[in-house]
Amino acid sequence: MNTNVARKVQILLEMGCTPVRRIYLFAAACVCLWLTAMSAQATTETENKMYHDPMPHALLGTGNATVTVHKKRLEGYWTVSSINASELAELKALTGKCIQDHQKNGVPINPPKTWPDFLHGARTDDYDAINRSIHYSRTQLYDLDLRDCSLMETKSFTASLSSSLGICSIDLIEKTAHGFCDATAHGNAPTPRRRSLLDKAKIDDIEKRWPASPGAAALVATMRQILANKTGDRKTILGFECDMWKDPINVNGMTCLYTGGSFRGRHAPEGTSLEMTSEYGINMHAIEAVFDTQVNAAVFAPYMAGGFTINNLGPQKNENKFTPAP
Repeated sequence: MNTNVARKVQILLEMGCTPVRRIYLFAAACVCLWLTAMSAQATTETENKMYHDPMPHALLGTGNATVTVHKKRLEGYWTVSSINASELAELKALTGKCIQDHQKNGVPINPPKTWPDFLHGARTDDYDAINRSIHYSRTQLYDLDLRDCSLMETKSFTASLSSSLGICSIDLIEKTAHGFCDATAHGNAPTPRRRSLLDKAKIDDIEKRWPASPGAAALVATMRQILANKTGDRKTILGFECDMWKDPINVNGMTCLYTGGSFRGRHAPEGTSLEMTSEYGINMHAIEAVFDTQVNAAVFAPYMAGGFTINNLGPQKNENKFTPAP
């Protein structure tokens, strides 16, 4: 035991007045010192794997069929740093109490060897083609396992394939797919007739061309409400200049949308989000972004790799909606 550690233990021991109390204080000192030592170590094996695994397309090779996409990878967490820090401190305190109680009662323990950087970590990988998109999402959640004072990990790895034909929801851990999960992975989905409408001139034009249409009036009202969230500020991320928008879903949320590339992604007609932040909620930042690049088309069909239980419900029925001509 080095001098600093010995002195800390001595101080704690001096607080007691009986041999029994000193034993418990010594145990508490050991737990405290152990927690302090562990706090210097960060990033669990699960976090390392989640943040360092290659993007899904990189595992497929070139393949026979390719498709042009905008691809991006975002990493982050579900709570702001200050909240994460307090939650992590609380977890360490609870772990220390658990260790003391288990040692006192002779119960085996398996305390953490490392602490996570974030209790609610997340990563997303997105591929936007002109007629379809797939969104891969990984998360991990940490909590205390009271049985042996170990870290309890809850992991998820899902994907959502979408187009005008419908949505296929995929669980890459349970190996299930549900929804419109066809053999072409929505490869035959029609290309949308229009791109962004969030332009004041376009909105005004729709209002003038269809003044008596209730559908057009509703569309114009919605578009103007959305357009009001554009702040006018710009930011450069990974060399791409994007527009800052207010995110009405998250408290004080903001997102930065990049409008470059030869086309707008199927699910992102207003641009590709390179950053999402909020006061209490999601905080994600682009680590990689490439536009107009070729990838193996199989990246849209992970459920076709074999071993999946597929519940294909067929394409959704198109509803009668107002769609302005291009």
